[in-house]
Amino acid sequence: MKNNFTIVGVGMLLLIGLLVGCARSKNEHARSSYAFPLVSSGALFMTLPPEVQNTIRAQTGGEEIDDIRKTTNSGKVIYSIYFRKSTLYPPLFVSTNGAVLSADHSVAVREPSATLKEIKPEVPAAATP
Repeated sequence: MKNNFTIVGVGMLLLIGLLVGCARSKNEHARSSYAFPLVSSGALFMTLPPEVQNTIRAQTGGEEIDDIRKTTNSGKVIYSIYFRKSTLYPPLFVSTNGAVLSADHSVAVREPSATLKEIKPEVPAAATP
């Protein structure tokens, strides 16, 4: 009789251990190894001002972007764009108005609208007789 109680007791302990080991909370499935939410470079690109987007397209075409970082230097916002093929495409620095900046954040290429104004000066109206 004592043997039967021991076998049943051990069997019950194994069954309880098995059930407890398989039980999971609802939050366990939501855990992730990532510390930050995943954001694609395309989603980051769409948050940029239109002038910055146009400059990036004009300078690199459809080159794949690896990362975009927004920094502030002397009160001015600067977007640093890093590309997957970093050996072919070095980082691109762009101001909020679309001007391409050099690595020291000085203006390397002005925004397209300012360049067009210099190339195409306003023509005075023709004199009427």
